[in-house]
Amino acid sequence: MGRVMAVDFGEKRTGIAISDRKKRIAFPKEIVETSIAIRRIKEIVKKEDVEEIVVGYPLNLQGKRTGSTKRAEMFYERLKELVRVPVVLMDERLTSKFAEKFRIKKKRPTDDVAASILLSDYLRRRYS
Repeated sequence: MGRVMAVDFGEKRTGIAISDRKKRIAFPKEIVETSIAIRRIKEIVKKEDVEEIVVGYPLNLQGKRTGSTKRAEMFYERLKELVRVPVVLMDERLTSKFAEKFRIKKKRPTDDVAASILLSDYLRRRYS
C-alpha cells in the first residue's frame, strides 16, 4: 500500500507532508526551497512509495484566483509532467493560517505543517 503526499507550494519555500501506509495519518515531512522542490518531491516519491500527490490550490477567501493561484497552477502542471503518479489540486484556503497556530518556535516556518493539514483533510475526504 502506497502513501499520499501533500505539497504546500510557496514562492520561496514549499512544504511537504506524507501519509502513513494506511492513508489515515498525515505527517509533516520537510520544507524545501521552491527552486528544488520538484527534484526533492521526485526523490521522496521513489523512496517512500508515494502513489498520489495533492498540491494545495491557493484561492482567496471568496474562492477567486490570485497571483499565487497562477504560480501554483504552473507548478502543478510541471509536476504532473515529471512524476509518474497522479497529481491532484485541492483548495487550501486557511491551511497556512491554521498551521501557524501549531508553531512551537515563533520563527520556524510552518509550510510542512500546512501541507500536513491539507493532507489530513484530503485523506479524510477520500479515504474515510
